[in-house]
Amino acid sequence: MSNQPNDKKYRILAELGEESEREALVQTMGKLERYTVPAPPAHSTDELIAFLKPILQEGASTAPEDVKTMPTSLEVNATERRKLLSILRLVQPQAMLISRWFVLVSVLVFMAGLAITKAVHGNMLKFLANASPLLGILTVFYEFRARLSGTTELEAACPYSPAQLAVARLLVVLSYDTLLCLAATPFVSYWQDQMLWQVAISWFAPLLLVLGIALTVSLRFGIMGGCLVAATVWILQLAVSERGSMTAMILPKQLAAFGDFITMGVGIVLLFYVYRHWKSNSVLSDEQQND
Repeated sequence: MSNQPNDKKYRILAELGEESEREALVQTMGKLERYTVPAPPAHSTDELIAFLKPILQEGASTAPEDVKTMPTSLEVNATERRKLLSILRLVQPQAMLISRWFVLVSVLVFMAGLAITKAVHGNMLKFLANASPLLGILTVFYEFRARLSGTTELEAACPYSPAQLAVARLLVVLSYDTLLCLAATPFVSYWQDQMLWQVAISWFAPLLLVLGIALTVSLRFGIMGGCLVAATVWILQLAVSERGSMTAMILPKQLAAFGDFITMGVGIVLLFYVYRHWKSNSVLSDEQQND
């Protein structure tokens, strides 16, 4: 009778294909059987439940399709709100990807460029309009560099979808670049005798365009390829900046005055396309995991 437990262990090891070092494995299994774990105190259980409850509620929407009923409009709205809150919660940790030295260097170079432009009696408005796209390209590359460092598998294991991570990073990029350019806008408006909204549009439009180009191209050629193409567009813009913006040169004269607004519209369309692509890929990935 005493050998029956060991016979059971031998059968288990045989089924697992563990024929070598059977005696050592049997002894280990015996020790594991005798090992007892004390029951956790009640307060620890309550703390664990309180910690897991919001996570489980958030993941409830990922239940298999065959056990779901047709969602009502209220349920759909609630799901969308949860997704939006998830993205907003992700913004803070994604903002931490931008290191202090990157912020310090970018701010110093940006402000030094404005000061030098003013000192040599240059066009500060043109400097701001040409500097904002470059700032956007560098911030996108720095924020999305995880795709180059091989940590995408670790990100895929987190409870947030790739689309949510990407949108949170895009919000970080837009927020940082916009805040930095907004800080310079009143000074440029004063020294160049331009309306605040005119100065803001002059740098916000090309910023949206290069972000849209960089992220759209990155869908096919990676973040490095996207940033290189966006940088090429930026260089072409610099080459023709003496004669005006590329948009103004391409458009008919009747529409040239609306060049910044058209540029902004193109950038918004590209970013929306990128978002839809991220979202559709996330849905396909979830369906494959459920299958």
